[in-house]
Amino acid sequence: MVLTDFVDTVNYSHVLSEVVSRNHPHYIAQGSYKTKASSIDYAAFITADRNAYAIVNMRLFDLNLGKTILIAPQKDGSFRSMQLLSPPLSKDDVEGYSKQLLLREEVQDFFNQEGGI
Repeated sequence: MVLTDFVDTVNYSHVLSEVVSRNHPHYIAQGSYKTKASSIDYAAFITADRNAYAIVNMRLFDLNLGKTILIAPQKDGSFRSMQLLSPPLSKDDVEGYSKQLLLREEVQDFFNQEGGI
């Protein structure tokens, strides 16, 4: 989940995401989110032995410690991150889970910190 100050409601160019499996049973996803001043690029993968990692703007996350990553770009060009445990989700569950997550006080505090875009 990424905080952004730019949303393209016509072409949806503010977000790009794709998941591929060119060597099943290993899967990889990649994409980016745009802000007015920068972009957040990511790649994430899971291996057949269920080890999973994400790289967000060259910051490494072990997804076995939490599959939900919050990203808050800062006015100074840096970004803050927060990693949370989440239940297994189907693609149909993600939107509802995200809405519930945004109601949590710790998540609201994270995204509303001083210095954020």
